[in-house]
Amino acid sequence: MPLDIDDDEHVAKLLAQDAKKTTKTYSLVGLDAFNPKRLRAGAPKPNTNFLRQIIRQTDSHNAALLAKEAEESSSRLRQMNRAIVGPLPPPPEPTLRSRGRGAYKGNSMGIESRFSTNYDPSVDVKPDLDAEDDWGEALEVMRDRERWKQQGADRLRAAGFKDEQVKTWEKGGDPMEEDVVWTKKGQGREWDRGKVVDDDGDVALEAQWGRLK
Repeated sequence: MPLDIDDDEHVAKLLAQDAKKTTKTYSLVGLDAFNPKRLRAGAPKPNTNFLRQIIRQTDSHNAALLAKEAEESSSRLRQMNRAIVGPLPPPPEPTLRSRGRGAYKGNSMGIESRFSTNYDPSVDVKPDLDAEDDWGEALEVMRDRERWKQQGADRLRAAGFKDEQVKTWEKGGDPMEEDVVWTKKGQGREWDRGKVVDDDGDVALEAQWGRLK
């Protein structure tokens, strides 16, 4: 006759047998009869590496399934957008990477990307209005220099300088060969200037304060 777990009488009989068995064990070992059974010292240990491998493979499989579902969802979303909006614009061209100093970079994000391809920088230049002003300033400087020379020559003449000395100053101040004046016979020599013979016949030096002597 097959066992029927839904029969209350049968379940009560099983509980009575288990209680009788536990009572007999309690009479022999005490409270250990109600404690869970301990593993023996020589019992085989579970293969934890195998369990970890199974868990790792399960996690990888679940991650792959989630990634696949996300990709399928993104693909469906792109198809819906394309059906509503239309085709998307083409992606930008890949950046050309050139190495080395002075290398050409065709589509670099420099200042050229801020202007239109039809922009001509040569047209967007104002004419140089300062060219005539520079020439006028140079001419004015030349006139001021000539005026300064003329005023300086007038001051030298008023101070008592000779025309030869004034001309030498106008030439730049450095005496030329034609500016050398040779002393005549009987005139004082240049290297004797400032030398004075006293009453005793001794030669002494005396400063000549007069500029025109």
